Amino acid sequence: MQNSTKVKKRILKARNAGAAIVREAEEKAVDLIIIANTPIRVRGNMHQIDPVVEYVMRNAPCEVLVLSHVYTGAAQTRVRETEKAETTAGVTR
Repeated sequence: MQNSTKVKKRILKARNAGAAIVREAEEKAVDLIIIANTPIRVRGNMHQIDPVVEYVMRNAPCEVLVLSHVYTGAAQTRVRETEKAETTAGVTR
């Protein structure tokens, strides 16, 4: 038995992105929406969900997979310090 999965992507122009994504999902009878979330505000350790992503999650007629990039300031600082130390020591990648 062969499982064939078709992935289609489209760029939509709309005043309200969330509503346009949901409408497109309804019209095309999609099984899954994959959407990226970029936190719009960070307060302490709390990341807020983009309003478009929240709208899609609440109104989509199908499953929604949200991809999220978590920024940790301490981890970024350690990476920069490590790269600086390696550069100073003459180590290259």
